[in-house]
Amino acid sequence: MRKPGLKKLGMLFEEYLNEAGYGKNTIRTKLMNIRVFFDFMKQCENDDIRDIDIEFIKKYVNHLNETISPKTRKSYAKRTKKGFIGTVRLLFRCLYLKEKILINPLQGYSFNPQGEEKTRDMLSEKEMAAFLDNIDIHSPLGLRDRAMFELMYSSGLRVSEVSALNVEDIDRKNRMILIRRAKWEKDRVVPVSKVAMEFLERYIPLKKLRTRKAVFTGSCGRLMGNGINTRFKKWLEEAGISREHLSAHSIRHSVATHLLAHGADLRYVQELLGHESIETTVIYTNELYDNLKRIYKSYHPRENEYYKEVDEEYLARIEAFKRELERQKRISTQERKTKRKWYKARKNNF
Repeated sequence: MRKPGLKKLGMLFEEYLNEAGYGKNTIRTKLMNIRVFFDFMKQCENDDIRDIDIEFIKKYVNHLNETISPKTRKSYAKRTKKGFIGTVRLLFRCLYLKEKILINPLQGYSFNPQGEEKTRDMLSEKEMAAFLDNIDIHSPLGLRDRAMFELMYSSGLRVSEVSALNVEDIDRKNRMILIRRAKWEKDRVVPVSKVAMEFLERYIPLKKLRTRKAVFTGSCGRLMGNGINTRFKKWLEEAGISREHLSAHSIRHSVATHLLAHGADLRYVQELLGHESIETTVIYTNELYDNLKRIYKSYHPRENEYYKEVDEEYLARIEAFKRELERQKRISTQERKTKRKWYKARKNNF
């Protein structure tokens, strides 16, 4: 079997991802990830994929643990490293299925890279209300943003799905929208809240005819992901909400968490968000438990940071409070007796 070149492997992998039904953005990300692995192979002077074994993969994992991200200037997040390793696993599955290798070296092995699992960043219900209500709807851009973010919160849309949405995909009468070719190239239909539809009804007639196809547009045409995130951060700052890792995608996380917190069925949330697997949706229940633990620790008297052991001073204040209650009770009883005597005497006079 001839040694397959890395460039040819990349093309083969891209073909496999397209055949498997991955979306364009996912394919682009996975191809970027696999180039990182190929660069590591070159650094190690190993350009033959057939020579890769489990020890080499462990070496690659250690390399990821020690690498500083050129984008953030920090160590890669655990989720990012899992993405790199998952892509390598997918590559070897592809090569094995296409008979380019005889043995899949990653079969049956799992890796747990260093670092803490970063929780999904989201807005509380109070923060979400403040964020939306603070958007100035008296300007065309403000009205567009309010309609856009209300829709995202209403229907749990991805940023890419908001960007790709067309006017013809909105069923105003039934308050439903069609999401075309979302993740895994699947279409889905999702409901729209009454509030979100009201803002869409106000915004859409203001659009210029030349940009009529796309729902959300800017000066250069269809509003893309970076533009949506920029507007999100602008209004977030206006609302006085400041947390490092919040992005427009946090609205989607917030939708899932808020729905589950109010008793929505897990399967409904899965369908709304377009999750391929129920396991992806179950993650949000774990975050509910984490929130519950934080609330418990903040407010339960034995967990609260303001908790204070019972001492003599505290007991004395309790006794004084009880005496005051007894005094008020005696006064109230005496007043009722006096009133009864007065009503009785008045009745006898009549």
